[in-house]
Amino acid sequence: MSVTFAPELGEAASAAAAEAGRPLSEWLAQAAEAKIRADGQARILEEAERERRRRGLREFLDEYQAEHGAFTDEEMARARRWRELAEEQARESGGQARLARALRNITVESITGEDGMRAGELLDRARLRDAIGASVALLAGPGDRVLTSDPGDLRRLCDAARSRAVVVDC
Repeated sequence: MSVTFAPELGEAASAAAAEAGRPLSEWLAQAAEAKIRADGQARILEEAERERRRRGLREFLDEYQAEHGAFTDEEMARARRWRELAEEQARESGGQARLARALRNITVESITGEDGMRAGELLDRARLRDAIGASVALLAGPGDRVLTSDPGDLRRLCDAARSRAVVVDC
């Protein structure tokens, strides 16, 4: 195996190995092992964060449905279609490559209990039932581009939230 570094990095690695009293190849192997372990830990932490967000979303949706009634069959079917489309997109793109490129420019926001309350108030003002749309309208910043297949309702929600997000029909 052959590995190349920028000269400065090579010099820094050599100095660190010397300081540790180890041959450079051993020091590099240990550094690579530590990086692999750290990445594994990062994945564990990322999964824990995803689960925390899923729990928060489930709690928000449960509270929303308790106050406004259960989601209709039509709403659930639309959610399933969106999920199926995302899965199909991932498969067609050779796994996650194209989707990952698209997601680099997307900000993921956690929904707090306070956000859920504000979303409920917004839905009441706008006379709509789309809890996720309301949350997006509240969390979108000025000039953010929000992609949706339902621009009418999302524009109503953004207007009611006084959001200056740009709603894009897709």
